[in-house]
Amino acid sequence: MTTDADARTQALARLDVLVGAWSLEANFPGAPSGPAGRATFAWDLDRQFLVERAEIPHPDAPDSLAVIAADVDGESFTQHYFDSRGVVRVYAMTFADGRWTLRRDAPDFRPVHLVLLSLPTYAIFAALWLGFPAYLWLGPDGGLPAWGWPWVRDLTVLLLAPNVLRQMCLILMSSYSHYYADIPPGDVYYQNQVLSSRLLWPLQAFCCNFGATHIIHHYVVRQPFYVRQLVAAAAHAEMFRQGVPHNDFGTIARNNRAGLGSEVAPAEPGRGGNSVPVL
Repeated sequence: MTTDADARTQALARLDVLVGAWSLEANFPGAPSGPAGRATFAWDLDRQFLVERAEIPHPDAPDSLAVIAADVDGESFTQHYFDSRGVVRVYAMTFADGRWTLRRDAPDFRPVHLVLLSLPTYAIFAALWLGFPAYLWLGPDGGLPAWGWPWVRDLTVLLLAPNVLRQMCLILMSSYSHYYADIPPGDVYYQNQVLSSRLLWPLQAFCCNFGATHIIHHYVVRQPFYVRQLVAAAAHAEMFRQGVPHNDFGTIARNNRAGLGSEVAPAEPGRGGNSVPVL
């Protein structure tokens, strides 16, 4: 029986033929061929990803970097493409019978374009952020139009305040569920902790229980928040058995360090002797 891991390993092995250095030609309509470029392929992260770097000495050809990963079906691949123009693309890729194909249907991702699309939202939030205290302080008698107060008041209550509250709760849960120092090399058990204490329920209510379930994403990356919540009970039971820390409030005093040598020092997987009791 072939597992998904076996299928991915076999698929990645087919890419071995690409490893090494290659010369590239770039052809542009109505222009003579330029000097040859260069592309290199190399394995990274224990042969889980194939990294391609390409350079073409032509003003119309950007330098690029691409990361190729095998899909779970063991037949196809996904290529994540980045270039010196700031363009980001995702290609559906196949490689079989000596033929390499790349296909994409989505438009280019451009960070500047995303910022421009977000400007109206930023403008509304900035107007409310500044306008609400201005009305409270100055009022209509201070030169502000009376008709604007109902709009500013209602939009602040319905739009600004809930988002600010949610963001504050999310930042707190995210900050203290991660460890940022004293992490043993290669030890996934000390990248995060589970924050499931009842004391945190008021904060968790505004960020979809992020503090308790985000760590699942570090083990199974392609899970939306609602799926993580559905599997949280079973996942937490196994994590605690493996020694993943939880409700370690001492991280606040330790500046988010894992605290090696303290009561939360790493234990061997399966012993579960390094976690703080659930409150």
